[in-house]
Amino acid sequence: MAVEHETEAVRINEALRKRGVIPDFRFPNVIRLAPVALYNTYHEIWKAVHHLKATVDLREYEGFSGHRGPVA
Repeated sequence: MAVEHETEAVRINEALRKRGVIPDFRFPNVIRLAPVALYNTYHEIWKAVHHLKATVDLREYEGFSGHRGPVA
């Protein structure tokens, strides 16, 4: 699953990490989540999507720097 955010993808990526979700940021504005049926349960996938929605709806990403480190 890939999600794009035109201006805040880096900060959303960092906010998800803080919540325990391990996203994969792709320059310039793509956040990838790769649930694998062999390793992830339905509930884990549901929680990851819930964290993404809450991060955006509550604007939690605003507490993070927009600076992208060498490994995002």
